[in-house]
Amino acid sequence: MEVTMKLSDENINAIAVRVVEIQNQNNPKPETESKSNLFTVKQVAAWTKKTENTIARHIRDKILKADKVGKSWLITEENFNKYINNEQ
Repeated sequence: MEVTMKLSDENINAIAVRVVEIQNQNNPKPETESKSNLFTVKQVAAWTKKTENTIARHIRDKILKADKVGKSWLITEENFNKYINNEQ
């Protein structure tokens, strides 16, 4: 039996965020590291009033640090703050 599902980009990103949350539960960070929120390329693009392609290019060019989970990129709150404050 084969099951095929079509997921929107929003659903894929939500799944990716949940996968990272589960991974973090299984591999907790040391107490010295603060927990941070994770943002999608779509969220960062909306907040910065840039296109998703621009944000993806900034990730590729290492202007914005992000982690790839599946096909999605996730940006930590810390890296987002550094990005909007032009810090690297």
